Amino acid sequence: MNYFENKKTIPRFIKNKITFIKVFSFFQILFSLFLFLLLSFILFLYYNIDYKNKIFKLDTNINFIFDKIVKSLEIELIPYPFLLIFLLIIFFLIFIYGCFNLTMIKKQAKKYKLWLKNDENTIPEFIYSVYKKSMVYKIIANWFCSFSYIVGIITLSILVWLQYQYINNENIFYLGFWKIGTIKNLQTEIIVTSSLILLFFILHCFCFIHFKKTKTQIISYWGTDILSLEEKKYLKRKTN
Repeated sequence: MNYFENKKTIPRFIKNKITFIKVFSFFQILFSLFLFLLLSFILFLYYNIDYKNKIFKLDTNINFIFDKIVKSLEIELIPYPFLLIFLLIIFFLIFIYGCFNLTMIKKQAKKYKLWLKNDENTIPEFIYSVYKKSMVYKIIANWFCSFSYIVGIITLSILVWLQYQYINNENIFYLGFWKIGTIKNLQTEIIVTSSLILLFFILHCFCFIHFKKTKTQIISYWGTDILSLEEKKYLKRKTN
């Protein structure tokens, strides 16, 4: 079907794309906000631990539920602040990105609907935007995930090595002849780091399939590639 023959109707895949981005962004905001608050609470607990006596320096009688939650936690399994702060920054950025994405897709959808009412036989800016993003985000995802794999695997290797020392009762960590400090149980850090590597891999695969599908759908519906070879090369060079 020629695009201009049925210009007044929004293509189904575009409707699905708009709905998907809205729903995904909404859950992205909720999920990142929940994890940000949860990690903030865990960080607060970390700085209220008396490691000498293995107890929390908190008045847990404030609330029955709070008391139960705190007393059910194992002090040794609360991760170090460096991991918590790193994750707090990540989830805060995800929250901001989700808010930005949700706002932008609403604006772009409104502009697209207005374009449909006009009689101009041109490709809508929204279609160009979706197509370009499918190319740019794919490259960004490749770079970001590749970097995350390298950092994640190096970090995981170090954590596993330190945990091995802890299991073998070598609680004092030495770097050569230099005493760094004592080691606690790093089980939580290992689980979280492994989960993050797996999560990045799943997201990497999802992004690759999703962006490729979007690009193919636009070309198929339009009947030709809407970007010239020069524009594609420029986008790739600029993104890389």
